[in-house]
Amino acid sequence: MTDSSGDSDSSGITPARPSTELFQAWVGKDAAERARATIEGMQQVDPSYSGRRFVEDAIALLASHLETAHHEAMPWRFSGQARRGRAPVNRPNADETVQS
Repeated sequence: MTDSSGDSDSSGITPARPSTELFQAWVGKDAAERARATIEGMQQVDPSYSGRRFVEDAIALLASHLETAHHEAMPWRFSGQARRGRAPVNRPNADETVQS
């Protein structure tokens, strides 16, 4: 149920705007702390800066870099087939070399 201000329901969760989607992932503690520290720092520069803006900017920057490096600078089409959740245990990390 939305309260009278329209900001949150009885659970205290702010409903997503129509143009937004919940997008979450488990990240390493160091990465999370660095992101939070950067957001706090940016809020000193621009009080309206938010975690959402940080994540959207980071995604846009890295996606552009990867598209340039691996897809002739063209965006990939989303087919709905991207794996969600944690990587399988027997799958090597991107940082590890696969030995044959």
